[in-house]
Amino acid sequence: MDDNGGLDIDDAFPNDSDLTDSRHQPRERLLTILRDEDLRSEIEDVLDYSPDEDEDKNLLRADIEQLLENNGIRNLDDRMTRIADAQMGKVMTDIHGYRVRVEQYILRPDNKIVQILDINLRGSEAEGLAGLTMLDWTTKFNRDVSHSELQSLPWQDYLTVITDSEAHSTYYITSNADSYQQSGEDAIYPDNMRITFSHGDDSISEYTNFGSHRRDEALDDAYHQHITDYSLEVNGDTMIDDMVDFVNSTTNTDGNPAGFTTDLGSTGRLYYDQTDGTLWIYDEDETRRYRIDTRNFTFDSYGLTGAFHGIDDSGNLIEGSFSINSIMDVLKVGFYQLDNGSNLESIFDFMKETTTGAQSRRQDSERLNESGQWVNDNSRNTGWTDTGSTSTASTSMFSSPIDIIIVPQSDSRWKTNDITDW
Repeated sequence: MDDNGGLDIDDAFPNDSDLTDSRHQPRERLLTILRDEDLRSEIEDVLDYSPDEDEDKNLLRADIEQLLENNGIRNLDDRMTRIADAQMGKVMTDIHGYRVRVEQYILRPDNKIVQILDINLRGSEAEGLAGLTMLDWTTKFNRDVSHSELQSLPWQDYLTVITDSEAHSTYYITSNADSYQQSGEDAIYPDNMRITFSHGDDSISEYTNFGSHRRDEALDDAYHQHITDYSLEVNGDTMIDDMVDFVNSTTNTDGNPAGFTTDLGSTGRLYYDQTDGTLWIYDEDETRRYRIDTRNFTFDSYGLTGAFHGIDDSGNLIEGSFSINSIMDVLKVGFYQLDNGSNLESIFDFMKETTTGAQSRRQDSERLNESGQWVNDNSRNTGWTDTGSTSTASTSMFSSPIDIIIVPQSDSRWKTNDITDW
């Protein structure tokens, strides 16, 4: 570490003085860059570079530096090398054949928080996928975590949610790691976690709050934490507010590619064509008649879909199969379970399926008695049946899919740094 608390690595700007104002901390500087729409647009324009320029892996850093200077906010710099405690960069090809620059950062907004940013940048040739796509994985711990302690934290266990009943009514995390099974102030465990995927104005954000760190006799007296709060937001709207609902609403397929679909609920309406109920149908002998009700309907069903491709650096599918059932699984597979030389490309979409049609039912059967009077005979009532005119149309609620590539830890250039050898 140097005298200013940063990594002891080469200074990209040796002639510039360091800034110490707390407003210029790494996380705030990076978020300022990404939230400034004009600057964001200029960064995206920079992406129109030749793929043959791969020899300059620090091109993005140089581009942002120039943009900062051009926009009169050079004072926000305080060395671009300090935007992240560690950073890796990689240029590769996605499943669609587009070139993608992948930048990954580890940030420490404060001593209790670890924030991992995965930023994908595509050029204009990628059309709807062009520009910045981000994964923000932020974990807050119960106490300060030193750089050396980061190396031994059981990250996969934090992402592994377990249920203790077939009814899926209770969910928790646990770990055999020494740091987790310690007691009192020595223990290190997560308080909460937020995972956000975003592209342009579209986003998916999952928040999980972990309860008290306590022992359980049913778990061989091991420490564990129940999930006490959960929410899934899409484009800023809360779609699911309980992990039980998420699990019960999600179906998945294994393989490569793998996938899952989460049912986010539906809305709709019915309206009757026969409001007065006076439409009658008679048998051929006109001794029995039935009132026919008809109605039209329209329903909108919403779903979050994910398709997950294990690919090599050239965008080809790798051998093998994997399973992804949740947002946490995306990180677990992408960062920790793929082999060196493999990458996980995740493609999310927010779909609306509109179903329209018509239905009819026969009810209130009546028969003609010997006196020539109509009397009730409900023995032949029927339920609602489709009339054959039902149609379904699907549309995306995203401007384009959120398509992001994760490079696994085993292939990360972070591992050459003692802070991030995890």
